[in-house]
Amino acid sequence: MNEDSDITTEPAPPWLASIPLEPSCQSPALVIVHPGRAVVPPEGLKAVLRFNADGRGGWVSAAQADNSLWGYIDGEGCWRVPPTLQNARNFSEDGLARFCDGGRWGFVDLAGAVVIPPTFDNAHPFRNGVSAVQVGQDAWRPIDRQGQPTSDEVFHELGLFGANGLARATLWKKDSNQHTQGFVDRAGHWVIDPRFRDAKPFGESPTTAASLDGERYGLINARGDWVLKPHYPSIDAFNSDGLAYFDEPNAWDNGHGYLDARGKVVVKGGRHLSRRMVCGVVANSYDGTVFLTAEGKPLPGPRLSYGSDFSAESGFAVVRTAAQGPSACATWGLLHPDGRFVPAPAHLLEPLTNGDGWLVGNTPDTALVPFLTRDGQLAYIDGEGVVIWRAHYDGQQVALLGAEGAPLWRSGVRENCWPPRPFFHAPLTDHLEGLDTLDGIVPLASRLLAQAETRLHQLAAGDMLQADRAGTEKDDDGTDDEEDADDPDQVQADRTVVVRRVMRAYLSESHNGPYEFLSADLHRAVNEAREAMVQRLSARFGPADPDPEHAAPWHRSGDHTQAWASPLARPLPGDGGVLRESREQWLTLYQHADSGDGDAWWELWLMAAPSVDALQLAQRARSAQPAPQAQAADETTLMAQLQSHPRTLADVPREHITHAMVDAALATDEDTVRFVPRRLMTPARYATALRQGVKSFAQIPAGMLSEDACIAHVQDGGWRLEQVPETLRTVAVCAHALRRSPSALEHVPESLRAQAREAMAQLPPDAQEEDPPRAGGDLGDWLSRRVVGSALRGQDTTARRLQHKGFLAAFVMQAALTAKSDTPPTLRGMAGWFEQRPVLALAAHLLLGLAALVGHAFVSVAAWRAEGPWIGLGTFALMGFAELYWAWRFVASSPWSPWLALAATLVVVYVFGWRRLYRRVGLAYAAREGITPVE
Repeated sequence: MNEDSDITTEPAPPWLASIPLEPSCQSPALVIVHPGRAVVPPEGLKAVLRFNADGRGGWVSAAQADNSLWGYIDGEGCWRVPPTLQNARNFSEDGLARFCDGGRWGFVDLAGAVVIPPTFDNAHPFRNGVSAVQVGQDAWRPIDRQGQPTSDEVFHELGLFGANGLARATLWKKDSNQHTQGFVDRAGHWVIDPRFRDAKPFGESPTTAASLDGERYGLINARGDWVLKPHYPSIDAFNSDGLAYFDEPNAWDNGHGYLDARGKVVVKGGRHLSRRMVCGVVANSYDGTVFLTAEGKPLPGPRLSYGSDFSAESGFAVVRTAAQGPSACATWGLLHPDGRFVPAPAHLLEPLTNGDGWLVGNTPDTALVPFLTRDGQLAYIDGEGVVIWRAHYDGQQVALLGAEGAPLWRSGVRENCWPPRPFFHAPLTDHLEGLDTLDGIVPLASRLLAQAETRLHQLAAGDMLQADRAGTEKDDDGTDDEEDADDPDQVQADRTVVVRRVMRAYLSESHNGPYEFLSADLHRAVNEAREAMVQRLSARFGPADPDPEHAAPWHRSGDHTQAWASPLARPLPGDGGVLRESREQWLTLYQHADSGDGDAWWELWLMAAPSVDALQLAQRARSAQPAPQAQAADETTLMAQLQSHPRTLADVPREHITHAMVDAALATDEDTVRFVPRRLMTPARYATALRQGVKSFAQIPAGMLSEDACIAHVQDGGWRLEQVPETLRTVAVCAHALRRSPSALEHVPESLRAQAREAMAQLPPDAQEEDPPRAGGDLGDWLSRRVVGSALRGQDTTARRLQHKGFLAAFVMQAALTAKSDTPPTLRGMAGWFEQRPVLALAAHLLLGLAALVGHAFVSVAAWRAEGPWIGLGTFALMGFAELYWAWRFVASSPWSPWLALAATLVVVYVFGWRRLYRRVGLAYAAREGITPVE
């Protein structure tokens, strides 16, 4: 607030500072601020509506005290009407304000004197000396400034009087229970007859929206004449910019817009065009990243990732720019109606949000925006980014300081007196679970390993393990994952695993639209935390491994898996010391991300699980089975058996599997790579596992990556070349990536681009790249090849599973619908064609019948609305016959209804055309097959 104001300038009302008193942002302090000082009444303030000049050089406003009661306060914090009222509204241009006391409404003047006692059930503001008040149930009438009725008429509802002196009035016909609306003057005379199903108040506009049937809206003038004939499904009242928001027919595809008073479209927007136009600017996207002016032109300015609505109090919007590159940062700031962007000062972190994460709005008459500072305090800036006030917190009190640091106000002493925590830039620790800091990940890992080893020894001893409820994850239906398991032994094995969620970043459904940028920010925060945890765990347990050989349940997996092998503190019973893996357990950190009905979340899980060999050893000890012994005499027989039945490899004790056995099995069936112990994996076998969908590219340790694995990886998508280490981006790898996607060229090393193009041209044809069937080709043969191909490639990923299911469903549908009998038809024309294709005829009958029923329902509802319930019921009962009348009626009506006419025509075609044709086809098919039709 500038203290050096021009003496010729009209005095400005006091400003209002809303100051949070606790991190939850609940019940903030409201302070009246003058240049160099601030005041608060002893009763405290919860709300001040807006200060109005009282005509004596002062200010007055309706206000709510801390006790939730209302009164009227002046600019110095003195109550002109004590806060004893149930409700109070602000002053209109007539200098009168509504108040509610004892459940009744009356009016006070600017001095706080009651000029109309509280005797009404409800009341609207005064305008030009007249107001509408409720005098009984569903009974309204106009009154003058003395509270006397200006008319003997009583209306079912009476709205605000507009600048033209007309108020919308509702007439209720009790016999038909119909409500119609028109407009009356202050004397209660009908200036515009009540012939509308719906009408909007005139307000300041010479025209307003109205509808005869509640379905199509146009514009009328003060005489009730159509300025714009009914056309649009909806038109709102005119705003302060003289424009009215409207919906286009099928607004989801055709969008919305704004009309002027003559009915001309001046702003044409998309499906997310906002209804709230302020300062001649409106958002044309759900997240405020695109704005249009009142002239319908795009608002110039920087590219945005978020924007609030423009504020009538401040005259600008709070926005966040979009990062212009991988290393660039988004910037918060203020956007003006001319497109000028003012960045927030560098020491400010983000705009203040309430407890639900929404930006705090401007207080009345105060063109300031509160921002959290990077040092944990609060600052209020004006439209030029200048800090006007500061709120300084010390944990017990908060002080409001002026621009120069002079104290203006100080709160009382209270506990936990701190500003709200950041919402958009929340520290990583806010998302941690069970950890105070990232350094706590190592002690937690040690505890989990100890707990998992204890459980493993209990399993070996024959104890019944109880579920680890601290790490149990619930399904969407509220059940535990292990509750679905039928095998008791498997349940006990799964309970040797100890898991904890260590981080969760959540984006609610309501925030996911407006704050779409938070999705990338939260994902980035979880990645940063994961990298920090991996660094700390690697320092304690050694280098991380992306391919743990642990006995974890199938649902305990995720992305960016990193694991560490850890020796058991004491060996398991029956451990002969032959296999090192039998004395190991694995510590695994993995990331899980998912989304629901609009919300999304990112999680980090830490898991301790026994190795596969350690779990098998414990299970043998539990069942008192002896350790398997090697029989050298049977090795020749076993090798021969593996060559003929390679999946026998799964039955061979893991400690006795050799490289020769693996080679024999893989030579016959490469899918048996899934049974190969990790200690026997080689780069070639990892490449095989990748081709078979047994392993993902991320699971291959860096030392096991090969050119063959990289080629297999990019063959499923050339864009994956970006994931291949640069040292392995050979000519062959790049050539396969380019064949899959020419855009992969940007990831090909500059020195290899020419060679990669030449090598791509020399690659042999790929069966996976065959073209789809051409017109007249055999679609069934093509689909059958795609189904077989997708099955052979495996369904290790969600995309592959969906692709395989899609091809399979398309193949089954195509086979059923195109099935044709070899028996010559007995009917001619279209009936004969369908006689040879009974499945297709049945499918067409079901689809046409369903469409006809839906169309008949729409026609019946339209008839009900147009002619009343009896006509609607008659239409519903006379399906087909009624549509013969309504089809031409919908075409001949003004305005005509093409979709309803089409629906009526469809019903007629189904009832009088298709049903007879289908019956002929059915009787002919039954006679041919020897089936007796049921009459």
